[in-house]
Amino acid sequence: MKIVIFLLALVLPLAAQTAATPRAKRVTKPVKTATKAKKAEPAQPSGLPKDAKKLSEMEWRWVDPKGAAWIYRRTPVGYAKIPEAETIKPAAPVSVNLFQAADKGDSVEFTTRTPVGISRWTKKKTDLSPDEKASWEAAQSAKPPTEQ
Repeated sequence: MKIVIFLLALVLPLAAQTAATPRAKRVTKPVKTATKAKKAEPAQPSGLPKDAKKLSEMEWRWVDPKGAAWIYRRTPVGYAKIPEAETIKPAAPVSVNLFQAADKGDSVEFTTRTPVGISRWTKKKTDLSPDEKASWEAAQSAKPPTEQ
């Protein structure tokens, strides 16, 4: 009996609340007309010269009237203006001796040192990544040819 009274005490306030609120009026959406929207070019962000060329999402290049080239980079507090000569160039290609490779028939076993120890893995010769392929070719050229 106590359980029935307890359940009624929980359900009745909820039922009374839903009955007291008026039903929401049905809102009709406006009908869209078939007009073609012109694709507006994105406006130049404020803080940049108007003739700056966009290099990437975060960088713009601008040449001043004296002929000096500048790179503008977006930062959390605005734009940083850096001479183009001082910008960081892309990294040089990675060394081919990243891994040590050993032939295992139709697959290759790779070994490399990591901060937590030596890591080993085996891959089929047809499924090598570019770095693994370069290491495999370097290991092949370093071996002296076998006599027959």
